[in-house]
Amino acid sequence: MTYECNKEEFLRDFTKEILKSSAALFIGSGLSRPAGYVGWKDILKEAAGDIGLDVEKESDLISLAEYYVNSKGRTKIDTTISEFFSKDFLPTENHILLASLPITSYWTTNYDQLLEKTFKQENLVYSVLTDDESYKKFIDRRGILLHKLHGDVDRPQETVITKKDYEEFPIKHEIILAKLKGEMCAKSFFFLGYSLSDTNIMHILSQIRLFYKDNPPKKHYCVMEYPKKTKSNYKYMMRKQQHHIEDLKSYGIHSILVNDFNEITDMLSDIRKRISAKNVFISGAFEEDANGYCAKYARTISEWLIQNDFKIFTGYGKNVGVEVVAGAFEGCKSFHDSVKKFNESVYLFPFPYNKTMDGEKRRKLYTHLRKNAILNTFITIVINGTKQEENNIINSPGVLEEIKISLEQGNIVIPLAITGGAASIVWDEMKDLDVDYVKTSEFQALKYGKSFEEVFESVKKLAMG
Repeated sequence: MTYECNKEEFLRDFTKEILKSSAALFIGSGLSRPAGYVGWKDILKEAAGDIGLDVEKESDLISLAEYYVNSKGRTKIDTTISEFFSKDFLPTENHILLASLPITSYWTTNYDQLLEKTFKQENLVYSVLTDDESYKKFIDRRGILLHKLHGDVDRPQETVITKKDYEEFPIKHEIILAKLKGEMCAKSFFFLGYSLSDTNIMHILSQIRLFYKDNPPKKHYCVMEYPKKTKSNYKYMMRKQQHHIEDLKSYGIHSILVNDFNEITDMLSDIRKRISAKNVFISGAFEEDANGYCAKYARTISEWLIQNDFKIFTGYGKNVGVEVVAGAFEGCKSFHDSVKKFNESVYLFPFPYNKTMDGEKRRKLYTHLRKNAILNTFITIVINGTKQEENNIINSPGVLEEIKISLEQGNIVIPLAITGGAASIVWDEMKDLDVDYVKTSEFQALKYGKSFEEVFESVKKLAMG
């Protein structure tokens, strides 16, 4: 009998939980190591030698840390934590993918600040809690809430590493652990890079299991590697792993087995695609529209998107923005014979115009706003993209930047070249890309379509995949 969770089942079910705002992440050191950070053995290697022990021969590292502190105090361990985890490593692709998911509850036992760096890099609002004392200074910024259960590199003397630290942990973290317990009952957790050996976390899961009589209210997930077939004890490790998987399932944790942990990147990419597959960013602006096609495309496409359960994100470009709103409003009114809420279907990111703002500051602000607007989308539709500069009509640098961000993010970009402007320039740049959707007749029709209807039908087919 096997107890592991099918990968497709996980991708489907966890995506549903994210879309219901019922998902959380628990991040362990395994997610930080590919970035360059070390593990516990590296932290304690020198300390172990100082008290006549060999870290490679020790399996109980918590006790090893306690032995050192009992003998020589804590200063060296704190200094080592500060040195090791203050190194300026960059977030990995997995960190960036996680940040692109609409999940606001993060829990970790890591000391490093890779998650914080990722949130800053991706322009996300976040707050940090480390223990019950940190609630006194807590400001709810209505963004991501990162719970660092074992402390932070900025305060190494407060990190949890020794046996005494673990004994005092439930006392110093009583409130935050109560919150974790509540979230584990209300949200589905995905454990990444975490061994599930922490006694405090397993105690919470045990309490939940006992209270709900072996029927936990939420499914949680973790990732495990299959034992390597090249190992001499392969069969034994397979049997042991099955017992471990069965035991975790009794706590509500379902294991996804992979051949290599590198598969996690593809899993996160798949989740992001599933979540944002029906999120469309509409880019564009226009000054002149002699035949009315730019306005008609913007309005008609927007209405169709809403009627087909897409969500629209837009920077409200000149003339395009008003048509997107008008079309989306009509789509909401006719959605399955009922009125759909406009503010649940359309997300506007208008750009503030401040004549007094320094040009470089304004450029950085606009780039920040564009990245935020595009972050949770999977499709970008481009209509015209021109602006007036003095007495000339030029291709809009802002629209070109939005397309660049979209392509770098991996969005499907649908430039309506037939409307001219930046859309036509980008179509020409994309036409030779070795990408499946670019090779289709629908993509060709974006420039060479013989009628409004032919181009519109091509946009629909490209958007539906």
